[in-house]
Amino acid sequence: MANVYTTNPMKIDAVTAAAVNTTKLYIIKSIEWSRPTTINHKADVQDKDGNQLVDFNCVIENQNMIKYFTPPEPVYGLHIPVLGSGKIYITRA
Repeated sequence: MANVYTTNPMKIDAVTAAAVNTTKLYIIKSIEWSRPTTINHKADVQDKDGNQLVDFNCVIENQNMIKYFTPPEPVYGLHIPVLGSGKIYITRA
């Protein structure tokens, strides 16, 4: 499956070499890392400027992790420099 930025939630299963959609404003409600397969796998999500939105580290195999943004976080562009395994779901407001 390829990364899908048009659905809500967005579905990410591959790293991005650079930020995508850098002029698009995303209002982020939550970021979930689904089913990381191996202890010490990592998943990072950043905005276009490299500001860290999440920095997940797997400590239990196949356990989902989620971060909620209250209030929702406005960001321009998305960059996924690290995704050890599993999928990332980004829910927009």
